[in-house]
Amino acid sequence: AKQVRIWEQSTLIPTYVVDTESTTPRFYDGRAYQGAQGRVYPYPINENLSRRKVDREYLMVYLENEYIKIDVLPGIGGRLWGALDKTNNHEFIYRQHVVKPALVGMLGAWLEGGIEWNFPHHHRPNAFMPVNYDLQENPDGSATLWIGELELRDRMKFMLGISVYPGKSYFEVTFRPINATPFANSFLYFANTSVHTNDNYQNKTIPNPEMAKHTTTWAYVRGFWERKRKHIKTCTRQPGAMLSIRPPTSSSPRLTAAAAIWKLPLSIWIAH
Repeated sequence: AKQVRIWEQSTLIPTYVVDTESTTPRFYDGRAYQGAQGRVYPYPINENLSRRKVDREYLMVYLENEYIKIDVLPGIGGRLWGALDKTNNHEFIYRQHVVKPALVGMLGAWLEGGIEWNFPHHHRPNAFMPVNYDLQENPDGSATLWIGELELRDRMKFMLGISVYPGKSYFEVTFRPINATPFANSFLYFANTSVHTNDNYQNKTIPNPEMAKHTTTWAYVRGFWERKRKHIKTCTRQPGAMLSIRPPTSSSPRLTAAAAIWKLPLSIWIAH
């Protein structure tokens, strides 16, 4: 099998401009955000949306083998922007054609589509901000894009690796939370995945109580669930690993300084 290609390249995306961020600090005053504490300081509020559309240049990172091509946008939270099945030209992850934020994020501006990575809770504050990233070619011929950031409120970090392998029709995601503080911190990891749908789309969940679907609300699924829906986001969770998990031994996952790095693999399989 050939070496997986990984490279970055400029691309133009129609973008609705977000105006200047607020310069007034917003301290915690009991504000709630989708069931979580709405603490934002020291981040600025970023909710001044506009109707001005421009063609904006972004650096996109691509990973490609003979079967799939993955696009990742480090400039907007490291979002996986699109995923193409080259054998039939099918976009198996929903690809946005425009950057048009809505006021959904903790800080305001938030974008739908692709796969949004979230730590230490859902719709993380930095989901609409640039992340650090590094391109890596591996000895086995695979390639990995690493993204990561320091979360300023809790001083925790995360790294997330998106890997493509030679001769494989799937990509794999490895998540590493890092707690460098002297305190135990709870966290939630949430991957918000969007897919294209049509009238024939079917959503099937295997009989596993640790599986969940995020439509308009969370639901724990016990047994087989099949549902047709015009638009749906899908998430999977693994016991003791990720995605707002509740391990059997605790009500909330905690990351301690003594166990500073956890490697928690999540594979997204696109089987033929």
